[in-house]
Amino acid sequence: MSLAKNVFIETITPKMAEKWLAKNKTNRPISPRHVKFLARQMKEGHWAMNYETVKLGPPGENDTLLDGQHRLAAIIDSGKAVQMAIARDVDLEGFATIDTGRRRNGSDVLAIRGEKNCATLSAALRVIIIYE
Repeated sequence: MSLAKNVFIETITPKMAEKWLAKNKTNRPISPRHVKFLARQMKEGHWAMNYETVKLGPPGENDTLLDGQHRLAAIIDSGKAVQMAIARDVDLEGFATIDTGRRRNGSDVLAIRGEKNCATLSAALRVIIIYE
């Protein structure tokens, strides 16, 4: 299924994820903790496709993985095939702007859900999670 020019929904297998991760030349270091978290979500059936794309550069010499290394590593770790949006032939000049937006935190998620006193509630929940 195509979302836009060069963006498709695909089922990514662990074998495909390995192939694409081999083209991972310019990303930040992988966080094993984050990979384990995502893999656990996939194994337990809690993974939800959110249309955030795995981004691949132009074919040929620059056919490099630009974004999605943690998700791909989690597919390998989980051993599960999952559906994701894949953007191919992404312009390399845009790489510097990937992942530069403000990250959504726990308080933001609680506010979206309509909770009150979100900052305090988020802090309390974090203490409980750390305690457990």
